[in-house]
Amino acid sequence: MCQNTGQPDALGIAERIRTELLTLRLPHHPNVRLSSTIGVAAAAPAFSNLQAWMQAADAALYSAKHQGRNQVASHPTAPYAAAQVRPA
Repeated sequence: MCQNTGQPDALGIAERIRTELLTLRLPHHPNVRLSSTIGVAAAAPAFSNLQAWMQAADAALYSAKHQGRNQVASHPTAPYAAAQVRPA
């Protein structure tokens, strides 16, 4: 969770995390490459409770996985939902 962070900035943070994980190497397993798929949902009045908000982030996560994994995606009903970050 990123307090006082809007959806575009949260997507940027998630993308930086995703990118950094790609460069991480494990000392005892140097050939292992890590990737991540991250779902982002901004807190909004449309979410009636914490569970609804978490379900929105989870839905964004599974949407990203369905689209090929190793990417960041936002929940489709969240503000700025059109912003989706694809791997470079």
